[in-house]
Amino acid sequence: MHVEVGMIVPGRAGGIFVTESALVDELRKQPGVTVGVFEFGSRVEHESALERITGRARDFFAYNRLVRLKRPDVVYVNSSYNKRALMRDIGYALISRIRKVPLVVKLHGCDARLVKQKPFLWWTLTKLVFRWAQKVVLLSTEEMQIFQSAGFPPTKLRMLRNGMSLARFHSDPVAKLDSPSILFIARFIKEKGLLDLLRAVRMVLDSGRVFRLYCVGDGPIRQEAEALAAEIHLGVSVEFTGQISEEEATRYYLGCTILAFPTYFHEGLPMTILQAVAAGLPIVTTKIRATGDYLTEPANCLWVEQHDPKMLAERICRLLDTPNLRKSMKENNLALARNFAVEVVAKDYLQLFQTVSTDAHRT
Repeated sequence: MHVEVGMIVPGRAGGIFVTESALVDELRKQPGVTVGVFEFGSRVEHESALERITGRARDFFAYNRLVRLKRPDVVYVNSSYNKRALMRDIGYALISRIRKVPLVVKLHGCDARLVKQKPFLWWTLTKLVFRWAQKVVLLSTEEMQIFQSAGFPPTKLRMLRNGMSLARFHSDPVAKLDSPSILFIARFIKEKGLLDLLRAVRMVLDSGRVFRLYCVGDGPIRQEAEALAAEIHLGVSVEFTGQISEEEATRYYLGCTILAFPTYFHEGLPMTILQAVAAGLPIVTTKIRATGDYLTEPANCLWVEQHDPKMLAERICRLLDTPNLRKSMKENNLALARNFAVEVVAKDYLQLFQTVSTDAHRT
């Protein structure tokens, strides 16, 4: 079996490369399986209309040539569900249909408003992409319910987990950072909840507790976040590290005391959460999408409502003040992580690809 995987290239922001590169490596270990990788989509922040049109035209031309020459048994692309993604995915879905190549589309996030409101253009594109793809992979029960309630048959949809390599979290012991310490690690966009966290941290500091917050990453709101930290006088209690390598990120996952991640972004299963679980890190987060499928309170995390810095501060204080709770969370999260080991998850994807390929050849 030959599988072509559409994926963002290394070094671009986002957790997709982390999980999907591990999956590709594991699939390549399977007997009788070959895997190719092609660049899928653009992660440029600001494209002009002309750049967008010409860029996607080049992508479609390259994809058509790829499937014509290599004739893969399955094409598997890593996408999302929003307006920008639909404008891109419709081209790949059409070419796949014309070339009679089975297409599996994985949605790493879902803007539910497009499903519930069903604006004509975007809903038409949605129906075409879903019709021309053999399977659409989703990451959470919530997303499954969203699309099923909109009329898409369960046979078209498949819920699978993200996988990850656990090896980097089982390496030599990592020196603890300033203790206690709180970690926020993500792309810096408002929907990840960083600004809410900074306000919560001010409340925790005002309660007399001493700790350090590490804000790891970069993105559009970094300047706004740094300005807010200065405005509310967080001083040396907060450090903005900027973008770092995955190896460096491991040090923070293993060295911090708590992960605080009050996201309200419409992603399916945040890699920030999965990597924190793999590191045995106690977690404070929102109950959104797949986190609600796999994490429970207080075994794995403490839940917090969206846009609620006061509640977030209270949950952080509870974890800081309760070593036994942190210890039990660590043990539970390390056990949970084994379910997301790429060696386990890859078997489910391989089975899906084999089924899709077999079904396509029957028709």
